[in-house]
Amino acid sequence: MLASAALLSACYGGDFQKENTPIPSYLKAKMSDIGVGERDGIFIRIFKKEAELEVWKRKSSGKYALLKTYEICAWSGDLGPKFKEGDRQAPEGFYRVTPGLMNPNSSFHLAFNLGFPNAYDRSRERTGSFLMVHGACSSAGCYSMEDAQIEEIYAMAREAFLGGQKAFQVHAFPYRMTAENMAIFQNDKHMPFWRTLKRGYEHFELTGVAPKVDSCNRGYVFNAKATDGGKFNAKNACPAYEVPENLKAAVDAKISRDKIIENQIASGFTTDKDRKHAELVARLNTEEARIDKFKDRGLAYSSHMKRRLVSIQKQLVALGYKPDGSAPSAPATDAVQTGATGAATPASNAPTPAKRPGNAA
Repeated sequence: MLASAALLSACYGGDFQKENTPIPSYLKAKMSDIGVGERDGIFIRIFKKEAELEVWKRKSSGKYALLKTYEICAWSGDLGPKFKEGDRQAPEGFYRVTPGLMNPNSSFHLAFNLGFPNAYDRSRERTGSFLMVHGACSSAGCYSMEDAQIEEIYAMAREAFLGGQKAFQVHAFPYRMTAENMAIFQNDKHMPFWRTLKRGYEHFELTGVAPKVDSCNRGYVFNAKATDGGKFNAKNACPAYEVPENLKAAVDAKISRDKIIENQIASGFTTDKDRKHAELVARLNTEEARIDKFKDRGLAYSSHMKRRLVSIQKQLVALGYKPDGSAPSAPATDAVQTGATGAATPASNAPTPAKRPGNAA
């Protein structure tokens, strides 16, 4: 028996049966605290800018409770959807993971396939394959976690399937779809797509229930029920359908309220340069906070994180700011004047240093 175990260990190395790693006791305790079991269903949300992955668990009421938020170790590309094979973009949209998309033999420790391209992506001729959430903290179009993290997430998915869940949803967003973020990115070329994502985001935010997601007329629809025998087809016109009136009214009202706030914030950007500066500073703070967290834990941050930080710093410099987002100092000869005490004080026409919001968690 011992010889057999040794042989298997030699064949499989340190990853022997990693796909069967049990859910750790601390997570079981957290599940108990929020009133869910190991085999209750899961739901996942991903936020690129914040580099966070949330795991939610379904309660007996059908609503989901947030169990844990993980730091994404690496994601590649930039904010925005994936368009074609090889563009190294991590997908954004609404995906559905079935047991067949789980990969215990991944070369990136453990993985599950997002199911990209989905029906919406295919209707827009978006291409790509093997887009995953996986371990190994390395990404070329995927969302990558630390190995210990993907073991936990994989274990929760495995147990949910064993509990009868046929598939779990993964919603991938460019950022948390707040009015503040929408204002910063208001002029981005991807904003029409992101406004569609926001509608799905609010369906969950307002109900706590993972929405039914369909696609028609090359767009997404949420919690829609086709009437008169119609069917949803991503490439065809939408059939007659209805959304529960109270839910539709609530989502419409929330989006309208957020749009007012968004426009108020956006009105403070007097130029496109102001808006771009605010966007870059927000992203810089997020990346710096993430790197600081990794340093505090004694971990090496990924090359993707460093490249993204350097890219943001270069964009700030190209925009006319310092790498930290503050305004540049003007030459001493014409940008400062000597006060009565002899101390150098800013000249009236010197730029005001940029105000940087607190680091995002």
